Amino acid sequence: MSKDRQKSEISRDRRNIAALYLRGKTQVEIAAELQISQATVSRDLAAIRGEWVKESVQAIDQRKAIELAKIDALELEYWEAWKRSQVATKQEVSEVFGTGVGNKAKIQKRTTEQTGDPRFLSGVMQCIEKRCQILGIGVSDKKGGVSVNVGSGIGKLEGDSNVVRIIVHDNDDEAESKNDEDSGA
Repeated sequence: MSKDRQKSEISRDRRNIAALYLRGKTQVEIAAELQISQATVSRDLAAIRGEWVKESVQAIDQRKAIELAKIDALELEYWEAWKRSQVATKQEVSEVFGTGVGNKAKIQKRTTEQTGDPRFLSGVMQCIEKRCQILGIGVSDKKGGVSVNVGSGIGKLEGDSNVVRIIVHDNDDEAESKNDEDSGA
């Protein structure tokens, strides 16, 4: 059993150790099969496990980044749809009077103001909630809202398919309000 291994030997041994380990072999069995010491197998397994953890964390971070990019694109679409839903609509209605050659047409033009479709804001809210969930910065409450730390304050998103409310209050205001309640004011 050799004490000093070259980098290429270490790399080859670690590939073999990982393969045997994943097949359920013990460190002693791996050492015997590869003709290296059990201590070497133990050190190499520790290094292998460290690499596996590092790779899995990187993979998770990559997956999070991809999902966050999708959510960003979807939220942008919701905002654009919200803006379009606020644009006034114009209608032109024509009525023809008479049945002969000299018919007269009456044209009515009508503009309808739009206040915006709240379903798009609900979609924005869902994007924000999902983003916070992925990043681990929100805590869902029983009503389906999400509390989000915003600087020194706390923000809360509440809503359903028809209504969206964004409530932001400062922690200091909350503390003052609680003190007022305690003092009976």
